[in-house]
Amino acid sequence: MARTWTARIIAAALAGVLALGTTSVAGPVDSPLPNLGVGTTTPVFYVPGVVKNNALETIFMCSNLDIEAVTLAVELFDAAGAGPLNNVEDPTPDGRVTLPVGGAASITTGSTVGFSEDEIINAATLIRSGTARIVATSPRIACTAFVTHDALEPPSSMYALEVVGRSKLQAGN
Repeated sequence: MARTWTARIIAAALAGVLALGTTSVAGPVDSPLPNLGVGTTTPVFYVPGVVKNNALETIFMCSNLDIEAVTLAVELFDAAGAGPLNNVEDPTPDGRVTLPVGGAASITTGSTVGFSEDEIINAATLIRSGTARIVATSPRIACTAFVTHDALEPPSSMYALEVVGRSKLQAGN
């Protein structure tokens, strides 16, 4: 009888381990990293509170602080936490830019009147409470993010979003 229970416990544990390995849930933290085509891609920042709804757009502004060009991309995730809404890989990357040394760019969820966009994420549809993952070929970038009205200049509403660094995320675990 002890062998039967032991065998059942081992079988249940093995089934649990196998189930973990085959899970398809993939949010901003556990989705596979995209291939940006040059170097190693690393997650640098996470931005909760992304909005593209009711004339509001989210803008991500990033600067290259490295001594060489950096490719960076903004991946969007909806409130359900599934895989990214946009594809930043080749052949037609959506939400990706290459920054020269000291360069800066803005990546947005849509066009705005009050700001100049370097890249508009075409796959961004209605997002009410999303998250962004900013990935790059170097961790030496600085980014800020905010939500603004898309059609008014000056904007009738604008608020900053917290940009959470990877090290801050790991410190919380």
